[in-house]
Amino acid sequence: MFNYYSWSDRWLLRLNINKCKIAFYGRDVNFEYKYYPSSTVLESVDVIKNLGVVFNSELSFVSLLIKPFD
Repeated sequence: MFNYYSWSDRWLLRLNINKCKIAFYGRDVNFEYKYYPSSTVLESVDVIKNLGVVFNSELSFVSLLIKPFD
């Protein structure tokens, strides 16, 4: 993670760490692990919406059927 942050900083493509989130997928995942690309820890979330596609930690579509996203 630090390598991505360093690369983006070197090429003047700075990441807005306040908008960055981390989600965990799969079995046997340590959900308590903290990522520090800079001095700020990334927020861990269960659901991410990217380019109109919703991803959740269980890889199911139940959240789309229960509550539509904006």
